[in-house]
Amino acid sequence: MSNEILILLGILLGLFSFLLWFIIDINPKDKILNDHIRGYCPLCGHPLKKGERIRSDQIETPKVEIKTFIKGCPFCLTSKSEIKKRKCPVCKNHLKTDQTIVAISSVDDPKKLSIKGCKKCYPEGYLGYESKYK
Repeated sequence: MSNEILILLGILLGLFSFLLWFIIDINPKDKILNDHIRGYCPLCGHPLKKGERIRSDQIETPKVEIKTFIKGCPFCLTSKSEIKKRKCPVCKNHLKTDQTIVAISSVDDPKKLSIKGCKKCYPEGYLGYESKYK
């Protein structure tokens, strides 16, 4: 009789601990909010966390340079507010959602970008690509 009670008590304790583990979240939600900032959007200055990326297109000219047309981050591309602070980091002109900026990097070090500007302050960066980028 006592062995049966101990087995039943063990099963009930196991079920209780499983339900408690199932109900209580192990990863606190504050950890998600306190992720490290990995960089900032060059157009709006929004801090980018893990998984958030800047939208861009790259065009490689043979053995010379890589042109990157930066469109923006998810925050400044999808924000519906009128207070968007999308501006060119070089000339500080306000940019519309469909406008881009040009950054150039060498073929040897493609991760190091040199931001040149928007179509107003660096029009030579858009030569040959006027129909595709504003």
